[in-house]
Amino acid sequence: MEPIPEKVDGGVIVRDSDGKPIGEVSSGRSQDGPSDRFLGVFLDNARDLIPIPLPTEEALLKRWDPVVKDAHAYGLTAVHDALLQPNMIDFFHK
Repeated sequence: MEPIPEKVDGGVIVRDSDGKPIGEVSSGRSQDGPSDRFLGVFLDNARDLIPIPLPTEEALLKRWDPVVKDAHAYGLTAVHDALLQPNMIDFFHK
């Protein structure tokens, strides 16, 4: 993992009183597989410092089914996702 820069143009890294980024490096597994990531508060362009793999179609399907069931249970007819990636758009078109 690359060192965390002091400043990011157009972004903010929230730090503690000693200037250290709030958070920690985490190694483990997510529903999408193994992951190493920095957990903390990264805002705007600083989010680009954290590599987040795109979810697989299988992972999207696992997430989609319960969301649709919950939405229908409450009478919702539309769902919006503010963070769409191209592979997610392709998924929704299917």
